Amino acid sequence: MELKNREEWDKNQPQDKGKNNCPFCNWYNNEPEYIIKEFEHWYVVHNKYPVLGLQNHLMAIPYRHTLMSKDLTNEQMIEYPNVLKFIHEFYEWKKYFSFLRESIESRSLEHLHYHFLPWNIHYDDIEYFLKKQWY
Repeated sequence: MELKNREEWDKNQPQDKGKNNCPFCNWYNNEPEYIIKEFEHWYVVHNKYPVLGLQNHLMAIPYRHTLMSKDLTNEQMIEYPNVLKFIHEFYEWKKYFSFLRESIESRSLEHLHYHFLPWNIHYDDIEYFLKKQWY
């Protein structure tokens, strides 16, 4: 598994960020080495292009192409606490930071995905990241 930097993502990200060209819809077929846990409706991966270069930047992604959290099915919502339990155990009960970009304009891809970062980031890092994401 090779982790790349965010600058590589910025250079190589798809122009069409929608369902027809969605790497999250096909991730489990194309790059299974990044997957660390699968559920019925979700999978958890190491982010190939981690924020701030963090090794354990994880993402929880629904298998079904979903735009917004309001579009999650009842089955996905019911299963999500199991995903969170796995994340919590992965970080070994240490602090971690999570976020979701709900608006389409601020996302790298249209497919809904939750980010989880080990809590070794500082406010300055968050501020830098947010500025880089056009906030």
